[in-house]
Amino acid sequence: DGIIIDTSGNVGIGTASPGSRFDLGTSSGTSMQFLYDTSQSYRNTISNYWNSSTDSRMDFSIGRTASVAPVTVMSVGYGGNVGIGTTGPVNKLGIGVASNSNTKAINLYSLNIDVDAYTSIGSQYSISNAYVESEIRFGNETYTGGGSYLGFVAGATNTGNTEKMRITSSGNVGIGTSSPATYGTTNLEVNGKTGAAYIVVKATSDALVGEMAADGTILYFSTKTANDMVFRTTDVERMRITSDGNVLVGTTNSDIGGSVTGVRFNQAGSILASIDETTASSFVSYFDRRGTNNEGTVIGLAMQGFFKASIGVIGTSANINDGGITFNTLATLGGFAKTERMRIRPSGTIGIGAEG
Repeated sequence: DGIIIDTSGNVGIGTASPGSRFDLGTSSGTSMQFLYDTSQSYRNTISNYWNSSTDSRMDFSIGRTASVAPVTVMSVGYGGNVGIGTTGPVNKLGIGVASNSNTKAINLYSLNIDVDAYTSIGSQYSISNAYVESEIRFGNETYTGGGSYLGFVAGATNTGNTEKMRITSSGNVGIGTSSPATYGTTNLEVNGKTGAAYIVVKATSDALVGEMAADGTILYFSTKTANDMVFRTTDVERMRITSDGNVLVGTTNSDIGGSVTGVRFNQAGSILASIDETTASSFVSYFDRRGTNNEGTVIGLAMQGFFKASIGVIGTSANINDGGITFNTLATLGGFAKTERMRIRPSGTIGIGAEG
């Protein structure tokens, strides 16, 4: 068929019965071609395909090299999708790039150079909904785009959207803030929407294990379930807070002195310590009184919050061979003044009474 103009004024090429103002009738895969010159060395095409209900599409192809078949750069309609660089997109927009290529698949250009101006990609609940439900913003930190940020936005239906997370040009991450503070080279700042800010840690079972929180005056580290809290250095456990509130140092077993060595600080206030050493320089507890005076208290004993007695040390720092112990009781009610009751001297003699 040639060119047909019917009585209604419709024009058909390749069809004798055009149904619209202009019908181009071709078989599947044939094209409408645009030539650069009469040699057909350079040509661009629009091709029509009808292979199945799924593979019904139109391909837009560009010929960039002389006498070489045009290459499809965009395909519209396959499965209701649009493909750029692919003729079989499986999503609403499919973009194909060359293998082993670090090419940007999408590049957004904005002429807005104001501070905090942005260009974005968004998703909304429906076409009729005026509010964007989620959005990724590509914005300027400084005038003329001297620095850039990446903002992540979310909002509730019919209430608008707000930025929930931002990554700045310096690599800082802010959650709940668009201006994360800089305390080092790279930071994570979390601001609570109302009240305290929380960072929650979950196990693979999705059970809530622990959290870190700050309410403006206190920083909290807590476990929300009956689990211990462990502190490590060089990937070796050094300290553990058990689920019942006891603190273990140097051990993971609470049986201090029974089967294991280490230190246990009980929530009730007692301290248990055990070592497995035989050298003279090994101590379960070591107390050091600093200062230039020749004696002083190293252990204070109290009851109900009131000082009652003490154990002290005597000697001089210049002489490593002298040293003794004093035992003292309260001298003045309600104070810390003490009266010495007994002294053991370096020689081994014992003095009882006023300074022995």
